[in-house]
Amino acid sequence: MRIIPGLIWILLFGIILIIGASIAYQMLQRQKAIISQKQSEVDSLKKSADNINIAFGKSLFMNNCSPCHSHRRMTDDYTLGDVVERLGDQYLMLYLTKQDSLIAAKDKHAIDIKTAYNNQGNSHNFNFTRPELDAIIAFLDYRSKGN
Repeated sequence: MRIIPGLIWILLFGIILIIGASIAYQMLQRQKAIISQKQSEVDSLKKSADNINIAFGKSLFMNNCSPCHSHRRMTDDYTLGDVVERLGDQYLMLYLTKQDSLIAAKDKHAIDIKTAYNNQGNSHNFNFTRPELDAIIAFLDYRSKGN
C-alpha cells in the first residue's frame, strides 16, 4: 500500500513538470513574438533611414554630378551603370574626392576614364564629407538596380 502514495507523488511531480514546461514554452513563444515585432520595427526604421540617405544622395548628385553625367547613358562603360558594384565604395570615395591624385599615382582606371574622354571634362576633386559620399554611393547603388 505504500507504493500507491509514492506513485501519486510521481504523477503529481510529472504533472507539475509538464505544466512548468508548458508555461516555459508559452513564455518563449511570447519572447519570440516580441523579438520579431522589434526586429520588424528596426527594419522599418532602417528602410526609412536608407530612403532618406538615398534622397540626400540624389540631391547631392543632382547639384554636383548631373551637369556632366545626366546626358550620358547610365550603362556607358565609364559612367554610372553598375559603378558601385564594379569599383566598390572605397575606390569611389577616392575617385570622387581625389581623381587627380589617382591619375598622378598612375591608377589605371582613373587614367582609362580620362583617356576615354580625350582628357576633357572636369576632374572629380569634390570636398564631400564621409556622410555625403555614403549618400551619393547609396543613390548610385539604388539607381543601378533599376530604381
